[in-house]
Amino acid sequence: MKKLIIFIFLSLILFVACDKLNQEDYKKFSYDENISLYGTPENNQRNWNLSCDGLHCKITYSVGTPLKIRYEKEVTINSEEEKKNIVISLIKGIKKGKDFSGTQDYKPSNHLLLSNKKEYHGQTENEEFYKILTDLLGEDYSNIIQKY
Repeated sequence: MKKLIIFIFLSLILFVACDKLNQEDYKKFSYDENISLYGTPENNQRNWNLSCDGLHCKITYSVGTPLKIRYEKEVTINSEEEKKNIVISLIKGIKKGKDFSGTQDYKPSNHLLLSNKKEYHGQTENEEFYKILTDLLGEDYSNIIQKY
């Protein structure tokens, strides 16, 4: 019961902290979701990047060592509210991401940098990011991974 109360309290703090973001805090932001795949020397790095300036965003997918851009798409977000929701979802996803620390051949990491210079880092797979990515791309992100 104590763990449940602590979890609810921490979730509430996270929600309130995310909700206090000002528009200037995320006017520009850059998010990276990096995956290291061991056992595949020619393509052992994969990286998604979502960078936004105002409502204009760019999505890139890079593969290899060193990373080479294989896919790019520019998208426009509909509103500042949608952008704020994206940033909040990214932060929550970093904090609640899927943990692969027990896996030797799969190592995810992520990094969010806001225009207020605040940074969020994680060593998990941000499942929220992949939902956002699919929505912004207008197709399932895994289709792009399969092409490259």
